[in-house]
Amino acid sequence: MFTQSPRASADLDDIFDTIADENPSAAERTIRRINSTCRDIAHKPDMGRAWTEIRSSLRGYPLGKYIIFYLPADIDIHVLRVVTSERDLDTLFHDPDEHSED
Repeated sequence: MFTQSPRASADLDDIFDTIADENPSAAERTIRRINSTCRDIAHKPDMGRAWTEIRSSLRGYPLGKYIIFYLPADIDIHVLRVVTSERDLDTLFHDPDEHSED
């Protein structure tokens, strides 16, 4: 099982909306694939690479052009963000507004 931060939920909404403008079916498939991958990661949280240079305990798993950022928990994961790898990842978690919703 996995949980999502409000920012991760908003990220998924943005991803869906962006893709759905061109292809609603592809948008649905993309969101299903991201959610399925999150479930897989929850079963094996060490699948993702450590991003401790950005934030302690942070891990990220690449999926196509996206990176699923998460924190491992006792029996699941908490997804913090789902963003394109084109984002400025160094500043993504240094924005004070980003930490208020973890």
